[in-house]
Amino acid sequence: MGKSGPLKAKVDRLEKKIAAKGASLDAGKRRVLHKKLKRFQRAWRTALVLEKRLADRVKGGKTAPADKPSGTAPVAAKASEEKSSGAAPAAEATEEKPSGAAPDVATPAT
Repeated sequence: MGKSGPLKAKVDRLEKKIAAKGASLDAGKRRVLHKKLKRFQRAWRTALVLEKRLADRVKGGKTAPADKPSGTAPVAAKASEEKSSGAAPAAEATEEKPSGAAPDVATPAT
């Protein structure tokens, strides 16, 4: 992928060419130039996004996205929900054993 500067220059040159020639271009040539313009514009936008992402990583390090909270956030959110809803935390603390599990009985050492 190229840098955004040269790609923007290509976009500008092609827009200028299309504007200058305008209606005098035959339909096939106009269609080809328009397709090239759209491709260059897409490549330019993609390069801008990639450069911005790279600059963010270099500047501030990799940060967690806003929509994905860190590992401790759900626990804190769950605790605050329990306090506000009045749910008993003991109900969640009990573990259910599978029906075929052995009972919790201490066996004497032999």
